[in-house]
Amino acid sequence: MKKNLILYIVVYKIRDMEAKNIYHMVYLDSSRKESERDLTLDRVKFSGGKLYLFGYCHLRQSFREFSVSGIKKILKDNVEIENIEDSSAFSPAAQQ
Repeated sequence: MKKNLILYIVVYKIRDMEAKNIYHMVYLDSSRKESERDLTLDRVKFSGGKLYLFGYCHLRQSFREFSVSGIKKILKDNVEIENIEDSSAFSPAAQQ
């Protein structure tokens, strides 16, 4: 899943920023505590050999940074992002 998530982020980043798409994710923090978050993606950051998503966290009502390695599940428009190559939900036609 992580490889496909990174591909999804790179391919659709510009479109998402324009549309301010909201992602729903199940996230494990550094203490392994699980939470569900809605995130309006602002940017992708690579630091210290790790990939992070930065955006507005609707649960905490503030801008937050999330390690991609902590994302257990992520959905866009109620469709889980697993295998972007096989998902018609992410075709350019479905984005309009």
